[in-house]
Amino acid sequence: SCLAPAAESSITLAGRPAIRGTGYAERIVMHVPPWQLGIRELRWGRWISSNAARSAVWIEWTGSAARRWVFFDGHLATRGEITDDTIQAGQAQLALGERCTLHDRTLGKSLGRITALKAVVPKSLLSLRETKWVRSGVLRLPNLPAVSGTVIDEVAVFG
Repeated sequence: SCLAPAAESSITLAGRPAIRGTGYAERIVMHVPPWQLGIRELRWGRWISSNAARSAVWIEWTGSAARRWVFFDGHLATRGEITDDTIQAGQAQLALGERCTLHDRTLGKSLGRITALKAVVPKSLLSLRETKWVRSGVLRLPNLPAVSGTVIDEVAVFG
């Protein structure tokens, strides 16, 4: 569940300047380990308008039990479509700009030296490849001005 779709965020680390900006917080409760969900490919993303007044979150996975969720401003859309360039739900359309890669690596590489996590994750899942991007996004609704913002999105392919 999305607890704060467009929140003010700050991170403070000892000896470093604070990092401030907009973000979101979600809560995921799982009763099954993720590697038992039958996911082949996971695609997710989030968009926050420049003034943090509007937001979108999307999650889609393919595999033995395909699923898709699209949220606009914290509300689940009854029908949503997700492509590499567009998130569509009803009359709301979020056009996604050109991608700039933040990282492209395996889960094993992401976990690095966190041995406690590596110990519980099946070895086959360590080869999961995740690619994350940042880009612009423009929300368009009929009879309203377009709203610009920033997108972070990712595709994870299970090996």
